[in-house]
This record gives sequence, structure tokens and C-alpha cells, in this order.
Amino acid sequence: MNLDHLKKKLFYQSAHRGCKELDIILGSFAENFLMNLEYESIKLYEKLLQAPDNDIYNWIIEKTPPPKQYDTKLLKRIISFNKKKHEISL
Repeated sequence: MNLDHLKKKLFYQSAHRGCKELDIILGSFAENFLMNLEYESIKLYEKLLQAPDNDIYNWIIEKTPPPKQYDTKLLKRIISFNKKKHEISL
């Protein structure tokens, strides 16, 4: 699978998780940043999307800390993006 195809697949998976809040957060992040991510970040994102939705959501809203394998710069970037997005909407 080439990188562009993988990005499109992950873009779709980001916005169609089945959890409305997570769909909005990850869908918006993907819309703004996914296509510009480099290979290593794309692989980290792919790994993140394999975690259970409830866990991902709790990590993003910082309700629970992520396990070491998910505690990456990319997750921190998603958390920061989500915080900024909420600050703007307030």
C-alpha cells in the first residue's frame, strides 16, 4: 500500500469511528494535518487508531494517561490541537 492510499484510509478511519466526539476530534485533526504528515508520523497515527475508541478519547481529553507505546509527540499534537480548538469555540 502506498503512502497516499494509507493516508486516505486513515483519514476515513479518523472520522468514522462510531463515537461522535472522537469522530469530530480525529476527523478535524486528520482534515487539518494528516495529508502533510511524514511516514513515521503516519505509522504512529495508524497504531493509535488501533486502540479502543474509549481509550483514545480519554487520552485526548487527558482523563487518563496513555500507555507508553501511545505516549508520542503525535498524540501530544492531537491533544494540543483539541485544546486549541475548544479555546477558539468558547
